[in-house]
Amino acid sequence: MTGKMTFAAFAALMIGAGSAQALTASYGLTVSGSRNVPTLSLSNTGDVAITQIAFFIGDTAYNIDGLSSISNGTSGSYTLVGVDTNTSGGSTSAGRSDDFSITYTGFLGGDSFSFGADVDRDHANTVEDYRNVFSDGGYMRFTFAEGSVLTAQFADMNTGDTTYDYVGAAAVPLPAGAVLLLGGLAGFGALRRRQKV
Repeated sequence: MTGKMTFAAFAALMIGAGSAQALTASYGLTVSGSRNVPTLSLSNTGDVAITQIAFFIGDTAYNIDGLSSISNGTSGSYTLVGVDTNTSGGSTSAGRSDDFSITYTGFLGGDSFSFGADVDRDHANTVEDYRNVFSDGGYMRFTFAEGSVLTAQFADMNTGDTTYDYVGAAAVPLPAGAVLLLGGLAGFGALRRRQKV
């Protein structure tokens, strides 16, 4: 009987140790275009769903007038927060923003999402070079379903290039591995107490 219990405890310990592989929370981001309305193409390159992106423009003398050409390649839906989709007619409405976010349901691994962002000077409908504006402290922050947060900083943009690629990744341990590991250790503890009696 002791041999079977030892084997069971050892098996639980090994399964727990082997199961502690990590998922990956990761993104790909391409910002492309030569002037006023860059395209931002996001992809979930990991195993954990993206639940939100938060965008900050950088130079706050400018703003995002609105989003256009939204392409939802996710498995779910999205909600814009703090920006609108009205980019025609030079609107100076409340839709203009230095920062905005997009929340997602179902932005799973392998999914994509893209949009155009109209960059204007505050209170004007002007043609601006987004690269100069974003490079002044701009970023996009990705939040994942298990709590990881990764940020793409736009500081490396120079006006000679028209495409900028950003990637980020973080390992996310599986919680089930810890439970199995603790179960294996508890089994060994019970076995030791039983053998001493």
